[in-house]
Amino acid sequence: MHARLLTPSWLALLITGSLLVATARAAGCAADNCARAVTGTRRGAAAQASAKADCNSFMAKTITAPAITITSIVTATVAPAASAPVKRDSLATPAYASACSGASRYSSACSCWGITGTTVTVIPTSTAAITITAIPSPATTYTPDIPPSYTNCVFNPDAGTSFDVLAPANAGGLPIVKNGTLAVVSSATPAPVRYKAIKPLATPRGVYDIVLDTPSTFPTQFLAIFDDGAVGFTTVSSKSQQFITSEQGRFITSVFSFTCDGRITAGIVGAEEFRFAVAGDGKVLATGTETLRVGA
Repeated sequence: MHARLLTPSWLALLITGSLLVATARAAGCAADNCARAVTGTRRGAAAQASAKADCNSFMAKTITAPAITITSIVTATVAPAASAPVKRDSLATPAYASACSGASRYSSACSCWGITGTTVTVIPTSTAAITITAIPSPATTYTPDIPPSYTNCVFNPDAGTSFDVLAPANAGGLPIVKNGTLAVVSSATPAPVRYKAIKPLATPRGVYDIVLDTPSTFPTQFLAIFDDGAVGFTTVSSKSQQFITSEQGRFITSVFSFTCDGRITAGIVGAEEFRFAVAGDGKVLATGTETLRVGA
């Protein structure tokens, strides 16, 4: 048998192949005792399969998105920040890889199987702890102090007689008069205007409109409470216990009641009560703490 001499072309192929293998191993896989301990077959096929699974787990980065907890009712758009990836250096290597000096050497051994790093994002189930704060409806405390009968009372609104409307006692108890469209106090004696009570059909018992008693004046002037708290005069009645809107603004007129002792209260029965005050410039406001009074 004759030995076959290697031709230069065969020699070049062998040298090139050796360089490729060396390059592949140098890229990440170090064929050393660490790699043999991890990827070797000495411990059997089952152990090798288990070692490969360990490598897959070790090489995976886990990013856990934070759970969202709602603690109140708000309107917001929030993009939750992801948690920092788990560093492989902080993970323990298997006991059988004791020949590996650390995580980087163990990673190199795993790369001999072609196992590279992967990223796993875990999104936990969000929890909700919603706190609902109930907003109470307006107090339903206003009930006019209406006597069973106005007999022997200071004033009878059903008698058709005229009267003065007086400001609260803490504002001097001065008569209230019309100044343009506003209600203001006047120190004139006697009072330059008088009033009458008119009962609208749609209002509860004891609830009236108050109008200027000036038969020669047209249209009729109704004492009104505006939605900004001003007290003034309008040419139409609300005819009910609801605010209405006209070219004069948003207001209500059918709110006045008379107590037996001569006080004039105002409010929406079962809902809001209006109390009065006088501003420094003499304007009457429905934002105070007192009632009006009847003047003889």
